[in-house]
Amino acid sequence: MRAVHSINETAGFFGWTAIVKLSYEMGNLLGEQQSGGLAIQQQIVDTLLAATDIIRERMDHVKLADQRDRSANQPAIDSIRVQISLLNAMFNLVSVMVLGRNQLLRLLGSLSENHSRPAFGTG
Repeated sequence: MRAVHSINETAGFFGWTAIVKLSYEMGNLLGEQQSGGLAIQQQIVDTLLAATDIIRERMDHVKLADQRDRSANQPAIDSIRVQISLLNAMFNLVSVMVLGRNQLLRLLGSLSENHSRPAFGTG
């Protein structure tokens, strides 16, 4: 469940709406199953696995496009060494930033909705 949420938030950060929509629905299915509202069925498992394959395919396209952009614009870097602990810390911080950004956007959206409505009993 956490992995799907991370994929959803990261895709939202980069503006990959197709992956956002797909991972959101995956999260809904997993959440319903986790809460006991949905029994595990072969069809649901197959759907989740197919959705995972689609996300992988989309990410492969992103990687290929990135490689084409880099090869056209700058020399390729063969490798870079970074400690795994630093990468994990960076991913955790990025995840927190994405969650905070999306929470702020939801809050701003609800505030703008509340301010655009007339007060109760007026008008």
